[in-house]
Amino acid sequence: MPVPLDNSAELVALLPHARPFLFVDGVTSMNPGVNIEAYYTMKPEEFFFPGHFPGNPIVPGVILIEAMAQAGAIAVLASGNEGRLPLLAGVDEARFRSPVKPGDTVNFSVEIERLRASAGWARGVASVGGKTAASGRVMFAFAS
Repeated sequence: MPVPLDNSAELVALLPHARPFLFVDGVTSMNPGVNIEAYYTMKPEEFFFPGHFPGNPIVPGVILIEAMAQAGAIAVLASGNEGRLPLLAGVDEARFRSPVKPGDTVNFSVEIERLRASAGWARGVASVGGKTAASGRVMFAFAS
């Protein structure tokens, strides 16, 4: 598992999310407003596993995209946007390459491509053990 930054918990606390919809455990590196490396361990008791799929639990792709967006949101919020509410506004180029299972630690690498006062774009990759599980580009908009 990655070694967290000294202020990792404070960075995760910037997110307006809470369990069971918080999908970032820690941050390993970050340049605010530029990029972030974060991680999340998929707990066997996650709410979606009993139904996706019974007897063969796999993390839904939409959860991986949401987790990438949350990681990116930390980098955006830490760049002088603390207290703002970034909303997922779009997803492009989403690809799912390898299943993620209960107990897997997913590493998120997200680059902020564009950051404006009201919105922005980020590109991310989710990987497990160095193998890409998902990738995509997300658009976010700040709630007014």
